[in-house]
Amino acid sequence: MSNDNYKRKRCEHFVGAVSEYTAASAFLKNGFQVYWPSMHQDSVDFVAYKDGSFKRVQVKTATWTKSGKYKYLPCRTRLTKKYQDINPSELYDLLVVVAPDDRLWVIPAESIVSSNLCLDGTGPSDNRRKEWLKFQQVP
Repeated sequence: MSNDNYKRKRCEHFVGAVSEYTAASAFLKNGFQVYWPSMHQDSVDFVAYKDGSFKRVQVKTATWTKSGKYKYLPCRTRLTKKYQDINPSELYDLLVVVAPDDRLWVIPAESIVSSNLCLDGTGPSDNRRKEWLKFQQVP
């Protein structure tokens, strides 16, 4: 691996770690206990527990993308190729997406029907983007 590739991957891991801690902090603020796996190469970033219920949580970072004159906030919901053919609800219970401005979307895995979500944008509005608003949490 070249030095540039190493630096890029390392930066991506830092961004991912920040998103995971941002999400875990939101769960803690809402009265959950948070448990971290001993190995971090799994389909679950942490487990949240409250009122006798455990939730397996996968965290993703959304980043703004520009297309022509429009900006979009997409998020890839699938994990690595190893998991690409598996229904998300078999891997985790909640997908938490963290935006650059620390907005959070807490989405039940069974609501995910696509490998990509567009959570926000300045382009023509569509119903799918409006659908995700109900899962947005106030930071």
